[in-house]
Amino acid sequence: MAKYSGFPTESGDEGYPGGFAETVLESTQQAVVIVDKDQRRIVYVNPAFVATTGYAVDEIKGKLLFDFRSSRHNAAFYRQIWRSLEEKGHWSGVVWGRRKNGETYPSLHTISPIFNSRGRVTHYASMFSDITALERQQANMGYLAYHDPLTGLPNRLMLIDRLDHALRSHIRNKMQLAVLFIDLDGFKAINDTRGHAVGDQLLQATSERFQSLLRSGDTVARLGGDEFVIVIESCRSREGIVRIAEKLIATIAEPLHIDGHELQVRGSIGIAVAPQDGQDPEVIMSAADQAMYRVKTKQGNDFCFFDEGLDNQ
Repeated sequence: MAKYSGFPTESGDEGYPGGFAETVLESTQQAVVIVDKDQRRIVYVNPAFVATTGYAVDEIKGKLLFDFRSSRHNAAFYRQIWRSLEEKGHWSGVVWGRRKNGETYPSLHTISPIFNSRGRVTHYASMFSDITALERQQANMGYLAYHDPLTGLPNRLMLIDRLDHALRSHIRNKMQLAVLFIDLDGFKAINDTRGHAVGDQLLQATSERFQSLLRSGDTVARLGGDEFVIVIESCRSREGIVRIAEKLIATIAEPLHIDGHELQVRGSIGIAVAPQDGQDPEVIMSAADQAMYRVKTKQGNDFCFFDEGLDNQ
């Protein structure tokens, strides 16, 4: 609890900071706002507050603190803050504020009471920092943990998570799900002769082609290199899976024009169908991988379904 006793007052506002304390608040990089206890009107803001919010002192002083809140929180959220202050004597947490230009931003607040010389609470002081950059960094780290940085597709971690949920749902509802393991034939030669920058563009273009063919509920992921996995949910027939595989083969084979070069790769696709080929993400993906390998040993540019004979071999 911050006890600012003996401060000079301004316009009769007991507890308003002055002297050495005000010098400290004026120079700190944290934004500071002080409100009176009863009406919660703003009696003081420091320069950091002005820089963070864009409001000038004369625009905000004397106004209610809630006049400058964002619409991200409801009234119950703010009641909980004041209840915590009354019961525990402090509160800390993230609050979304609103700048003068209308932009909302996250800020980390610490709110404490201010006491007068007789030990009575007269004001509350909130010190906060704009954590927009931190939020963006954390969001970016979270995104990279589950996405391939080159194509933006789900990576193996997200694929396993989605596939696990989909398998549980399809098995429970007695529905089929297909996993297509795709390897690009001829990609290594292009990557070696044209360079990694061209190879990266080819992978990006191929991922866009895959996404354009699929329904919104299906998943296409990149495992790394030139390996992709597609999960087709709610498969009604083997013939439907065949049509998708044929479209993928034809799409992969269409020439791409990158940096003045006409490039062409082929596709080898292995297909496994749940629940008969596996009821676990790793098992069903392994089955599709084995089927894909069989296609590659036969010069690729085709697709193949998994069968138990492959597993025995």
